[in-house]
Amino acid sequence: MPLVIAEFGAIMVLAKHVTRKKEGGVYYFRKRVPEELRKHYPSLSKRGD
Repeated sequence: MPLVIAEFGAIMVLAKHVTRKKEGGVYYFRKRVPEELRKHYPSLSKRGD
């Protein structure tokens, strides 16, 4: 479910994959990286590979 980031009259800014820990706090973006792309990002590789 998208999170409403801001409302300006008839305009509403929505964001998917964004959460906020508490009201008025920091926004966090969270989305998995597909397996096919993980080889390009060593820090995301499974440990032991």
